Amino acid sequence: MSIEYEAKILHINTVQFVQRAESLGAKKTGSYQFRRYVFDTIPAQANKWVRLRTDGSRTTITCKEIMNDTVDGTIEKEIVVDDFDQALDVLAALYILTYPSKKKAQAHIIQNMQLGQKQRVTRKNNQSNSSLL
Repeated sequence: MSIEYEAKILHINTVQFVQRAESLGAKKTGSYQFRRYVFDTIPAQANKWVRLRTDGSRTTITCKEIMNDTVDGTIEKEIVVDDFDQALDVLAALYILTYPSKKKAQAHIIQNMQLGQKQRVTRKNNQSNSSLL
């Protein structure tokens, strides 16, 4: 499994950030519409969960565990699965479903580093929350 370094930057003008990144040579690699479900472990642990996610072409199941708040403090174990709905049925039978959500994302790459901009649409009044990852 590959190592992923992830940092969330809040309260940022994402349009300006993307423009600046592109002016420095970043290339857009795609736009995605994610469907995802998050499941609590049994018994529930605040720092550990399972996520089922698809962008329509690639579906993954990921076990995530936050060890600490550093950029490399989250352990992810991920597998690719063929069918989102069948995986959802299996996981729903094994775990406690916490919430479904949708995310929009754009990806850029610069100097072998992937920049991702994610926007989560929450369940309450379809509010959105933008961040850079």
